[in-house]
Amino acid sequence: MAPIRTKRNLLPFRSIHIGLILLLGLAGNANAFEAAHELDVHLSPKNARLDGVDRISVTGHSGPLKLYVGTRTTIDSLKVNGVATDYTRRGRWITLESPASHSKGDLLLTIRYHGRFADPAPEDPVNTDNPGFGVTGTISPRGTLLLAGAGWYPSVAGAAERFRIEVTGPPGAVAVTAGRAVPAPPRPGLAVSAWQIDNPVERLALVAGRFNVRTQAAGHLQAATYFLMNDNALADQYLKASLQYLADYETLFGPYPFAKFAVVENFFPTGYGFPSYTLIGGRVLRLPFIIPTSLRHEIAHCWWGNGVLVDYADGNWSEGLTTYVSDYRFRELSGADAARNSRRQMLRNFTELVPPGDEFPLTRFTSRSDPRTKAVGYDKAAMVFHMLRQRVGDPTFWATLKRIAGERMFKSTSWGDIQAAFESACECSLDTFFRQWVRRSGAPQLSLDAVAREKTPGGVRVRGVIRQRAPAFTLELPVRLSDRAGAHTETIFVDAAEAPFDIRIPFVPERLEVDPAFDFFRRLAPEEMPPTINRLKSAREILVVLPDGPAAEQARATATRFGRALGVERMEVITTAQWSPESARRPNIVFMQAEGLVLPVDMGADGVTFTAGSFTLNAAAYERRGHTYVGVHPHPERPEGFIAFYLFGRDEARHRIATKVPHYGRYSYLVFEDARNVAKGTWPSRRSPLIHTWPAEPPLNAGN
Repeated sequence: MAPIRTKRNLLPFRSIHIGLILLLGLAGNANAFEAAHELDVHLSPKNARLDGVDRISVTGHSGPLKLYVGTRTTIDSLKVNGVATDYTRRGRWITLESPASHSKGDLLLTIRYHGRFADPAPEDPVNTDNPGFGVTGTISPRGTLLLAGAGWYPSVAGAAERFRIEVTGPPGAVAVTAGRAVPAPPRPGLAVSAWQIDNPVERLALVAGRFNVRTQAAGHLQAATYFLMNDNALADQYLKASLQYLADYETLFGPYPFAKFAVVENFFPTGYGFPSYTLIGGRVLRLPFIIPTSLRHEIAHCWWGNGVLVDYADGNWSEGLTTYVSDYRFRELSGADAARNSRRQMLRNFTELVPPGDEFPLTRFTSRSDPRTKAVGYDKAAMVFHMLRQRVGDPTFWATLKRIAGERMFKSTSWGDIQAAFESACECSLDTFFRQWVRRSGAPQLSLDAVAREKTPGGVRVRGVIRQRAPAFTLELPVRLSDRAGAHTETIFVDAAEAPFDIRIPFVPERLEVDPAFDFFRRLAPEEMPPTINRLKSAREILVVLPDGPAAEQARATATRFGRALGVERMEVITTAQWSPESARRPNIVFMQAEGLVLPVDMGADGVTFTAGSFTLNAAAYERRGHTYVGVHPHPERPEGFIAFYLFGRDEARHRIATKVPHYGRYSYLVFEDARNVAKGTWPSRRSPLIHTWPAEPPLNAGN
C-alpha cells in the first residue's frame, strides 16, 4: 500500500494560545531613522484589487533606501521630493539610490501602486498548528485580510514606521488596523475608515468586513468588538473581559500602550494578534475557553511583542513571556495544584514534541511553525521565566518587568537586554543562567541513585546521588523528604554527572522527591510520560490500520484528514487483511475502525473495554452509535511509541472530530458525542526516577 504523505506548514508564525500571530515581513531593527506614512488605500472586493498611494516622509536617513513590497504589487510611479526617480527592483525589494543632494536631508516619497490579493481562504481548514494556511493577502466579498508579509504597502527597511491610513471600500465596509480611529471626510458612494498610528509598528496588517461595531470604556481604557454577526451578548462578554484584563495588566506592567483594544471577527478560522487588536475566526470566537485563556494571552502581547518589540536576531522571547504572564499566571491564580500541573504539562510538551537531536536554543526561536517550535519557544521559554522568577524573587521579578515595559516600550529588545535589566535589579550576575537556558539547547535529564536511610543519634540520615546525563547543567534542586505528618526540604547543588547528598532530619521519611513541584526545566523520563495526543503530533511516521470491506474508503478519507490535522509527515495505510505480527512491532500505530483484530495492547489495563454496541471508559458506559473514542495507549514492545485508536460513531461527525483532536494535545483519551467533547483525561504516570519511597514502618539501616 502506497504511503500517504502529508506536509507540515512551515510558514513563520507567532502563535497565540488558540492560533497564530503572523511574523512576516522585516526583522526587528535598531530604528535608526523614521518613516511617516500617509497611506490611502482603496479595496475592490469584487476583483480582489487594491489601489494605493503612499506618501512617506523619511527623516534621519542617508544613502540608499530599501523598500519591501509584495510580489503581487505593481509600482505605477515613484517620486522623491516630487521628482520621478529610478529604482531597482528585485523580487520583493526596491532599492532607491538617493541623489547626493538629498543624502543629508529629508525625503518625501510618493508611491502609486496596485495589486491583486486573492489567496484562497479555507472555510474548513485542517492543520490546526498553523491556521494561517498560507493566507497572507486576500480581498473578497466575504472579507479582507492583508498581512504585512503580503507587501500590501511599501515598508521602509530599518525605519521606525508610523502611519495615518485612510481606507475606502464599498458601502457598509469597515476597515480595522492598529492605532486609533480618526475622522475622515466622506466619499460619495464609498465607505471610509481612517486610523492614526502614533507609535512605531514593525508589521502593519489590515482587515475589513461588514462589521457590527460596539465599544465600551472604563476610565482611559477603550475596548471594542467588530463582529460580522450581530451578537450583542457575545460582544458584551468580550468587552467586559477585555477591560478586566487590560486593567489587570496595567497593574503589573504599567500603562496600556495603545489607544484601544479590539476583538475583530475574521471570516475564516484564524487567531491572529496585532498591535491593539486580535483577529479571531467566528467559529473560534464562540468557543467557551477563548475568553478566559486566549484573550488574556493576546492582550498581554500588547505589552510584550507588540509593545516592547522583539529583536529577532537574538531570538523571540515574547511568546515565552506572554505564555508565562497570561496562560500560566491564569492557572497559578487558581491555586498551587493548578500551577504545578501547568508546569508539569510544559515539561511534558517539550519532552513529547522535541526529540533529542531536534533541540535548538531560544536564541534561534523566532516564530512557531510546528509543535516542536512551539514547545521550545512557548513552553521552554515560559519555564525559563519561571526559573528566573524563582532566582530573583517575586518582588524583583514583577518590578523588573514593569521597568522594562516603561523603558523599552516600542524599542527593539533582545534576550541580552532582558538579562541586563534583571542583573541590574538583583545586583547579581545571571550570565550562567542565561547562557545555559537561553543560549544553549537541550534540557537536563535527571535520576536518583543509591538512596538509603539510617538511624542516627539525632534522628535519621538520608543519603543518595542525583545523576544527570552529559552534558551537565548547573542546577539548585529542591529535595523533599516527607512522612504523613510533615516534610523537610533542602536544596542540592548539581553541576556534574553525579551530585551526592547527605541530609539529616528528625523524623523517619516515607518518601523522597527531587523537584516535586516541577519548578525546574528538564526532560522527563519515559515512565513519567503517559502517552497523549501530543505523541501523535510529534510522530513523523505512523501506521494506520483500516477495516476491510465497504467501510475502508470512508475510514481512509478520515485517516488522511486526521494525519493532515496532526501534521504527520508520513502515514502508511493498511487494512486488517494486511495486518501481521510484524505490523504489531511498528512503533506508532493508529487503529481506525479496525475491529476484530487481536489487539497488541491491553486496553482494559487503562480502564477501556469495547463491545459490539458500546464501550466503557473509567466505569462510564457509552453507546457506540453517536460516540467516538480517541485514545493513545502505551506500546507494550516499543516504549518510545504508542498504540492509538480512533473509533468513531456517526459517520457524519468523523471529519469534524479529526480536525478537533489536535487541540487536545495534553490528553490521553477523548470521547465525543457527535462532534462535542464529553470526556477527556490523561493516564496516570507509572513512576518517576526522581521519587523514592519506603514502606511506612521499615527497619532502619544503611541498606534500605
